[in-house]
Amino acid sequence: KLQIESMKLSAKTANKTDTPIILDPVGVGVSKLRNDTTIDLIENYDIATIRGNISEIKAIAKLTGLIDENNTAIVKNNLRFIFCKVYTMFFTCFVYLIF
Repeated sequence: KLQIESMKLSAKTANKTDTPIILDPVGVGVSKLRNDTTIDLIENYDIATIRGNISEIKAIAKLTGLIDENNTAIVKNNLRFIFCKVYTMFFTCFVYLIF
């Protein structure tokens, strides 16, 4: 819990100082705690970039309602995911949130 509170404090400070936040939600989709923490950060702070492997990105998209169980995109509040670069060697993906 202390780590989660530290993340929130860091995010709050970054937002106040206009410092971009890169969120790397390791293991999102694996446990309720990781899912809830990731969604809380996305919904309550200005996240500039989300970094993750394709499974993590898909988990976030499902948790936020951007894709359904069939991986079909759903338009929600004009939020669009732009997959900027996929490094196939490492299966890493960066996602920029555009409002």
